[in-house]
Amino acid sequence: MTDATDRTDATSDASLSKAALRGSAVTVIGQGAGTVIRFGANLVITRLLVPEHFGVMAIVNVFVMALYLFSDIGVGPNIIQSKRGDDPVFLNTAWTTQVVRGLTLACIACLCGWPMAWIYGIPELTLLVPITGLTAILGGLESTKLFTVNRSLSFVRLTALELVTQLAGVATMIVVAWLYRSVWALVAAAWVTAITKTVLSHVLLPGQMNRLAWDPESRRSLFEFGRWIFVSTIFTFLAGQSDRLILGKLVATVELGVYSIGANIAALPLQVISQVSSRVFFPVVASAMRRADHDPATIRRSRVKLMLVLAPLLALAVAMAPPALTLLYDDRYHRGGTIAAFLAIGSWFATISSSYGVVLLAAGRPKALSAANAAKVVSFTAFLWFAAARFGIEGAALVMGLSELVFLVVAQVAARRERVVTLGADVGITVGAAALVGAYLGLHQVLLDLSGSPVLALGATVAAALALTAVLAKKVKLLSSDQAGTRPA
Repeated sequence: MTDATDRTDATSDASLSKAALRGSAVTVIGQGAGTVIRFGANLVITRLLVPEHFGVMAIVNVFVMALYLFSDIGVGPNIIQSKRGDDPVFLNTAWTTQVVRGLTLACIACLCGWPMAWIYGIPELTLLVPITGLTAILGGLESTKLFTVNRSLSFVRLTALELVTQLAGVATMIVVAWLYRSVWALVAAAWVTAITKTVLSHVLLPGQMNRLAWDPESRRSLFEFGRWIFVSTIFTFLAGQSDRLILGKLVATVELGVYSIGANIAALPLQVISQVSSRVFFPVVASAMRRADHDPATIRRSRVKLMLVLAPLLALAVAMAPPALTLLYDDRYHRGGTIAAFLAIGSWFATISSSYGVVLLAAGRPKALSAANAAKVVSFTAFLWFAAARFGIEGAALVMGLSELVFLVVAQVAARRERVVTLGADVGITVGAAALVGAYLGLHQVLLDLSGSPVLALGATVAAALALTAVLAKKVKLLSSDQAGTRPA
């Protein structure tokens, strides 16, 4: 009986491994395509709009995001990690919760337009905030099939949905910006993106359609898990987005727009990493940890492999952000290169800590994530005002980047209980990533001196980084089948 059980477990682990590898490949390809779309759109839209538009919209987006995060009870993660994640009653109750939340957020946004305009002295916010905030209604109507498909590690349709959604939003943004040269192009893109995602979540993905339900047991389960998700997401917002709200009061709108462009560029590789972590690593770890006999060593190895593959991309972002922005953007945005580089340093620490965060969330310990985010908020708010006043937006970016290190330390301490911490590997790969930054800078300078062409030098350096990533991705797998079948003695 024991042998049969062990064979079943090994088969289950092998299947999970194969699903994880397929999911990683699909997600990376999809997110890579999405990154190209976003970057291309960024290049176009910065030539159609002025920096002030991005500064104003940065305030709007951060405020709307705050509404979302301040009311988040972790419906998606709950569905993915819960044993009832395939129960229609549970799913319909979760969907009803989302609908009520979306309607509530839309009402709050409508009430906050004038106060936001008064606080920042920007009259356009009177309409921009409520009209953008009304997209919360559409967000609440999104199908829970987005989460059940993710839970089952089925990624092709989910990735296709994301790409179609991005293309619809980008096309709308460019067309409206071309016609009107107005900040409303960014609002129109938000609306089309929300509509497209909501509709496709119901018609493209497999599964049962949602309907209104309010099961008491499901509600208790959702809110019990979600109370610490709620706290954690508040601190997540403060840790990741409040820099723009604070800078909106400290610097001119033009500078805030440049900061926002630099932050968007720095976020491109982190968005790929975030999607791999949340869509692949999280459901895989959650599935493993639902079994009492899961092996922490497998998760430790998976973390290290994930960081090894991602290190060349983050090092590339740090090294090449300044020359890339200088080459691709006009001189109004050149300061964004330094900002992107500083924030990309933080993205590397965030990459390490996010893998610990995934384990803590899969283990049902969102309270620990709240503590890590709270520590980060305290660290950067203590220095952000001084750094921005003394060194401008570049100083603010450096403080934001280094504050990720505080989150990492707290998350690492919390994750020790789950026996997944690999301190030596974390330090070693970080040193290696730093060496790659130096190598990329040296290679870029040599190529620039030899060719005299900034385009050729930048392109060749990026190609070298992508080739290194491809080699590592081929040699290092997220969950290899031989490890999946390994059981502790």
